[in-house]
Amino acid sequence: MNTTFQLETRNLSHRFAANEEILSQINLQVPNASIYGFLGPNGAGKTTTLKLILGLIAKQQGEIFIGGKSFNAHRIELLHQIGSLIETPSLYSQLTAYENLAVWQKIYQCPKKRIDEVLALVRLSDTGKKKAGQFSLGMKQRLSIAIALLHNPRILILDEPTNGLDPNGILEMRELLKQLNQEKQLTILISSHLLAEIEKLVTHIGIINKGNLLFQGTLHELLQKQEQTAHVVLATTNNQHAATLIDPKWILPTSDEKKLLLREMPHEEIAAINKKLVQNGIDVYEIHSEKTDLETIFMNLTGN
Repeated sequence: MNTTFQLETRNLSHRFAANEEILSQINLQVPNASIYGFLGPNGAGKTTTLKLILGLIAKQQGEIFIGGKSFNAHRIELLHQIGSLIETPSLYSQLTAYENLAVWQKIYQCPKKRIDEVLALVRLSDTGKKKAGQFSLGMKQRLSIAIALLHNPRILILDEPTNGLDPNGILEMRELLKQLNQEKQLTILISSHLLAEIEKLVTHIGIINKGNLLFQGTLHELLQKQEQTAHVVLATTNNQHAATLIDPKWILPTSDEKKLLLREMPHEEIAAINKKLVQNGIDVYEIHSEKTDLETIFMNLTGN
């Protein structure tokens, strides 16, 4: 098994009913020390995938590997290497942050000093005697992550951790995860339906919809898809004639009577085309570059 990946699934499939396939042949490849954004609309299969990886749902088909080891063969050992926050935080509201962590410290049987260490990591050291029930949602999320980090895992799995957070809470969560990844070399798998937010955080991306993995690669590779869909919009007084004066290699087949769509090109080439059209008696009244944003690529991939 390839140990380049901290987490890997092979042909992971799942059904809740005979005719209801939730996941189909999911092959996630989460590299060591990466922040992997697992993206898709609500109901795409993200949470089901994460629950299968954590053993919270019985696996029906496929294989799961953590650090190159089979989850089936090394279940208990591998669960000790994973920290997670799935859906909503599960906290004792009548206890302080320290007391909540003390409960889990006994369960994990880790050194007591880890409580202060993880409180400092998530910036909750100064909460004192304040009960968790009085925390803001952002503070509750950070306390839940502190619990997930208590046993010093190698991989952190988070399901929509910014849901319901205000902009400041989202920013705090983003900075915390970046810090954990960079300073602790922690591998983070984070699910979300918000590409615009997740692209500011991740190194790798997987896009899922209706149980199918539609894209997997680095953020750079997704940005390249954005560049490939960029084009130049050109509108003239005579588009049909203009098309005969432009090298066919530049003209996209999606052009119509109202506008010519040209492949992305250097500014000098755009200026040369404009000059040639004017010299041939064609007035140009619109010419500009148009880039497809990542949100549009996401929407196109998922068919929304």
